[in-house]
Amino acid sequence: MSSSERENRQIRRLETLIDVVFGITLWRLFVLLPRPADNPAWKNLPDMFSDSGMSFLIVLIALIIVIIYWLQSHALFKYLVKTDVVHSVLSV
Repeated sequence: MSSSERENRQIRRLETLIDVVFGITLWRLFVLLPRPADNPAWKNLPDMFSDSGMSFLIVLIALIIVIIYWLQSHALFKYLVKTDVVHSVLSV
């Protein structure tokens, strides 16, 4: 296997790994959202938002930040020609 093939495979694996990290981050953000089953006093959607609106706001802001970073990561990966171990560790 030539050096360029190995570098291309490493870039693809790094991109996949970073996508998985972003996916787990998004999943964890949705897990942080309050659930109606946790509080039976909520009768409708406005009750839920008034009681735990700050939690929804925090998750929404975090979601926007993660999506922006994910889009920027993909935009920058198309310019990447090769990578090494140091870059891979710093990327993750």
